[in-house]
Amino acid sequence: MDFSGFLKIEKTAALQAEVVVSHHEEPRFAMEVDVVTAEDGTREQGAIKRVVAANSGLGNYGAYALKIEVAERFLEAVLEAEETVRSRV
Repeated sequence: MDFSGFLKIEKTAALQAEVVVSHHEEPRFAMEVDVVTAEDGTREQGAIKRVVAANSGLGNYGAYALKIEVAERFLEAVLEAEETVRSRV
């Protein structure tokens, strides 16, 4: 799977993490996601809270739908990699 163009941005404020996955190639969008932290400290992708995309005059929203699916897989892979790193430390 090609994850080029995707970026995970995480902001933590008041003990709550906000995760945004951004796509910098066409079609450009940002997807805000709830990340669920279990009692044992593992993190999993939760629900998509919001998707921000440019208004398309042509209505080519199918391209966004395909990339959002890739963005979900990107976030799953990143969270899995972070968990692997944490388990080694």
